Amino acid sequence: MLEFQKEQNSFKLSWNGICFLKHSFHDSALEVGEGIGHYKERHGSFRIRNIFVRGMRKLKTFDVLEQRNEKIVVCFENILTLVAEIVNNRLELRFSTADTRLNRMILHLCAQPDIKKFENIYGCGEQYSHLNLKGRKVPLWCEEQGIGRSWDLISILSEIFYGAAGRWYTTYFPQPTFVSSQGYFVHSHSTAYAEFDFRKKQTHSLLFWEIPHRITIDAQKSLPKVLTSLTSLLGRQPRLPEWTFSGAWLGIQGGLQVIQERLKQVKEENTPVAAVWAQDWEGVRVTPFGRQLWWNWQHDAERYPNIKQQCENFANDGIRFLGYINPFLALEKDLYKIAHEQNLLIKKNDGTEAYVLVTSFPAAMLDLTNPDTKIWIKDIIKTNMIGCGLSGWMADFGEWAPPKNISLYSKEDPEKHHNAYPVLWAQLNREAIEESGRGNDIPFFTRAGYSGTSRFSPIIWAGDQLVNWSKDDGLASVIPAALSLGY
Repeated sequence: MLEFQKEQNSFKLSWNGICFLKHSFHDSALEVGEGIGHYKERHGSFRIRNIFVRGMRKLKTFDVLEQRNEKIVVCFENILTLVAEIVNNRLELRFSTADTRLNRMILHLCAQPDIKKFENIYGCGEQYSHLNLKGRKVPLWCEEQGIGRSWDLISILSEIFYGAAGRWYTTYFPQPTFVSSQGYFVHSHSTAYAEFDFRKKQTHSLLFWEIPHRITIDAQKSLPKVLTSLTSLLGRQPRLPEWTFSGAWLGIQGGLQVIQERLKQVKEENTPVAAVWAQDWEGVRVTPFGRQLWWNWQHDAERYPNIKQQCENFANDGIRFLGYINPFLALEKDLYKIAHEQNLLIKKNDGTEAYVLVTSFPAAMLDLTNPDTKIWIKDIIKTNMIGCGLSGWMADFGEWAPPKNISLYSKEDPEKHHNAYPVLWAQLNREAIEESGRGNDIPFFTRAGYSGTSRFSPIIWAGDQLVNWSKDDGLASVIPAALSLGY
């Protein structure tokens, strides 16, 4: 039930018995401002800062324009309008402003401290360092997790030589969603940079680098019901085919002969194998960084001769062959030349292509806002991957989309597109599989993600942890990552 209690200079807004908004002249629920974002990127890691053009202003006075059982409309100082309405049995908050210069907003939601117990906060996507986020401010930006995430030697060297050390909050898969132990969730339908601040006992302060169009809230009597409501809103992962559970997935590289030798060793130990994952199915280049893939999505006939027949041979033994793809293209190879000629790549404002520096070499990046790009790369997946016998793959990356100084086909703001890019990448891979009639048989796994990835990607890969037991960036960090993705 939506409840709205108004007094002379204040109001309270509640849903299902929980008060989410308290506003008064002296304690505003909303702040707005204008700023410019500065992004410094190196190897997929970002350093982000805000320069205010107009500082944050608290909106104090308000007028109630409409009040009904399931809809409340409030205008703050003739600047910002809030519509609170019940949509699909959830509370929806919508914001609008006539001042198009405003691009910063803070929403102060009521926290729910209990006399007997503290409120715990979970979610915000894949969080590697902390499961309970109460008492912390969480930036929400899709980027590399980082090589090392503390002040240890690995982190320091990673930052000095590569500029790639992480922070406790850096993640491949952020999401502007949190779940409270008090039985509710809050989800923002925004892709702009955001910071969710849970440090205060009485309020949760949500900063957005835009005026968010919509925020969805729901409160239920139990946490399982909260998660049921949330996953029905965001989308649930596709089911995995039965074969994925029939044994180990072995990551092996080096060509067909190496794979056959390793499989022979494994079989001698009577270890069941469901799949072989060969990232180098499309070739290897040697760089100063080491042995890396060619990023030209055609199979390497020298390493994997007659790959379709070999995939059938593996399948006859109950083993599936998995490959690898990402949204980059190597500049030296054929697929890049085709994408370049057909204008399928992300470009700078001056019309030249916007290359990203991946380790030691530049690469072009697919513009997934271009319908022609999506058709083209889906055809590559259908023909060069599914068509040659692959039973799945890793759909890697997605977190590198440039947020500044580029011109997308869709003309949308690249700052807001950055977090949306991995969702488009997951959706594209899912569509290619379904359009091939293999939706119930071929899985793929992604590393980067954002709101909506869950409805497309059947598996989320936790990324590149250190091969140790450290809490900051070792095996221990995978546990909160897996649990937080469940919220």
